[in-house]
Amino acid sequence: PGETRHPPRLVLDRSVPLPAALAEEARRARLTSLMGLLPDAGLAWLSVDDSLHLWSYSSSLGSGVGNGSLGPGHAAGASRNEDYCSMTVPSGQCVVTVGLVRPRPGVFSDAVRWCLAVTTPEEVTPC
Repeated sequence: PGETRHPPRLVLDRSVPLPAALAEEARRARLTSLMGLLPDAGLAWLSVDDSLHLWSYSSSLGSGVGNGSLGPGHAAGASRNEDYCSMTVPSGQCVVTVGLVRPRPGVFSDAVRWCLAVTTPEEVTPC
């Protein structure tokens, strides 16, 4: 007979609200709305059906990391708001996940540190 061990507890450190315009977009979802973090880039993502929205959650925390700049020349079909960057998946399929990949050396300028991989149930779209 020994001591019962409990797993460590997760403790909420802080919460960062969605930008107001994106919270409204999420409420309009017809099929699905998903969300995730891309911590290496200091970005959060929200998918609403076939639309993808990215924003810097680290600038919302007052840190300089991620500095809120998604940079010039976002993915084709992307639009820019003062707080976030959005794009629509060309096939019209729902976005199910988003990841970061390092670009192959020599393909882009040295200023490009990350590329997005956007997945749907049937495809992976590099951005």
